[in-house]
Amino acid sequence: MKKIVLYSLFVLFFNNYSHVFAGTIRLMQYNLLYYTYHADYTDCDATTNNLDLKDYYLKQLIQYVKPDVFCVNEIGKEEEWANRLLNNVLNQNGISYYATIRPVNSWSTIGNRIFYDTRKLTYYNAFYVPTSVININAFKFYFNSPDLVQGDTIFITFIVCHLKSGSYDGNETTRYQQTLSLMNRLEGLGKDNYVCSGDFNSYAAVDSGIANVLYWPNPNFRFYDPINQLGYWHENETYSLYHTQSTRSGYEEACFSGGGFDDRFDFILVSPYVYTGEKGVKSINESYRTLGQDGRRFNESVISPANNSEPANIITALYKISDHLPIVMDFEIKTDVPSSINDQLRAGFFIDNVVNPIRDKIEIIVNASVDENLTFQIFTIEGKLLTQFTKTFPAGIHRFENAFNYSAGAYILRVVNAKNQSVVVKLIK
Repeated sequence: MKKIVLYSLFVLFFNNYSHVFAGTIRLMQYNLLYYTYHADYTDCDATTNNLDLKDYYLKQLIQYVKPDVFCVNEIGKEEEWANRLLNNVLNQNGISYYATIRPVNSWSTIGNRIFYDTRKLTYYNAFYVPTSVININAFKFYFNSPDLVQGDTIFITFIVCHLKSGSYDGNETTRYQQTLSLMNRLEGLGKDNYVCSGDFNSYAAVDSGIANVLYWPNPNFRFYDPINQLGYWHENETYSLYHTQSTRSGYEEACFSGGGFDDRFDFILVSPYVYTGEKGVKSINESYRTLGQDGRRFNESVISPANNSEPANIITALYKISDHLPIVMDFEIKTDVPSSINDQLRAGFFIDNVVNPIRDKIEIIVNASVDENLTFQIFTIEGKLLTQFTKTFPAGIHRFENAFNYSAGAYILRVVNAKNQSVVVKLIK
């Protein structure tokens, strides 16, 4: 059996850790405005909301932005609509790497969807939060790191929301119930790399729907606005650069809402881990932008006055596709740099060897410079503690074994002394 010395700093346990850049993920969040034909929406038919034209302009937008993750609202819940977007818009011009995951939808004929670049991300699992309006859908992926074969990977969960629209108290109460269910679900799942995007239909940061996620009592689950522009944005010119609805100033067009830009309805929000980058995914906050918004649109449309924030064809596309603007943001993906011998010298002891791959027991060689009382903890790669035990070692070199009755995969061994100094080692079975 080949012996491999694996020294790794794992972000779950260290604040002063080193990272190596592994790549970026670009997310685009977009309310597509009824990407479907359905009798429930008589104002949005093949004439007023022609999907052939929508596809034509969407294809230009996708080729311009090149998102790795595309989260959408208001797409028909039947597979034909997702397949249409996948085949007519995303996988075009020699591209064949986009895929989608079917969500669990509520009774509504429109819902949420995610599309993703399979070269960068691999689907892991999904969950949904049932609501009285449209379910909240979440999709967990892992990043296709070059170290994946060794068990290294970074997980990220994209949550797509579409909250109840309308300014009446009853609608705000519905929004509150939707996000309350979401936050309670996340607390049950535990801290992680979460990105929550969607159409929140909230008129201010104190609207109880979005306030649930921004000001949740447990700060470990509270979401951050990456651009920190929280306030009362409804019909407030101060927030013109961040308004996402409406792309039209008039009310004459069926299907599309009018009135010009006066609301910040659409968001990309990030969990504390993503905001700080502690678990390998960090939001590049300065990359956050409302596509097509230059701050000169208050109560005006995306095309008038003249808009030079994007190429002319993209401005036209944004006008034709939807009454919302999309939000775009990049995320940096980092993997851990293997720790040096100096990392372990500072801890005062070495884990001289761990035999990988592990079979039915783990074999460890401890080299202690002084008498040590060491606690051994074994975690899943996601950070869930599986077991821990404590052993005392006199100064010197010691070899011992311990049962390892876990399935094949990657694990983390953390060894801690009485001074709370740690050494972390990757385990492969």
